[in-house]
Amino acid sequence: MDRFTLVEAAMLFTVNGLIASSGEILLTQTPAAAAVERGASVSVRCQSSLNVKAYLNWYLLKGTESPKLLIYWATYLHTGVSSRFSGSGYGTDFTLTISGFEAKDEGVYYCQQHTLHDFVSLWYTFGGGTRLELNLGRVEPALTVLPPSRSELAQGKATLMCLANKGFPSDWSVSWKVAAQTGLVL
Repeated sequence: MDRFTLVEAAMLFTVNGLIASSGEILLTQTPAAAAVERGASVSVRCQSSLNVKAYLNWYLLKGTESPKLLIYWATYLHTGVSSRFSGSGYGTDFTLTISGFEAKDEGVYYCQQHTLHDFVSLWYTFGGGTRLELNLGRVEPALTVLPPSRSELAQGKATLMCLANKGFPSDWSVSWKVAAQTGLVL
């Protein structure tokens, strides 16, 4: 039952960024991202533009690791995958459910179809991915301001760079304020 792992893992990186062309099966995943409470259940939905029967797999991509096959043929748990993961659906509507979400479950989840339609191979297409993160509450990012270089200052210029690291959720934004009286950046 391991026949998908090598071929599909390699294809994930070559196909993932492609925009669907005519005749290609388009997979739409929802939500695009979610912050999940520890121990909660979470579901990811995958809708197909054409009937793919049960020819649908689910993968987890974590950082720079190789993609991990979780579910194959829509409902079958891959060897070694926790029973907290389950798949359901048939035809055009599929769901991946994770019960008891843990920190080790964080990553980007992809659905992927591998079907023939009207005897024409439509190859392997992937959904856009769903990023799941453990909800840590609001964590302010650590900010580091990098000063301008000496050579830049010698030219009468000054570029400041602000690095923001490890904030959660990642929907924060950074802006600069300049003091009206002194012209100093705050």
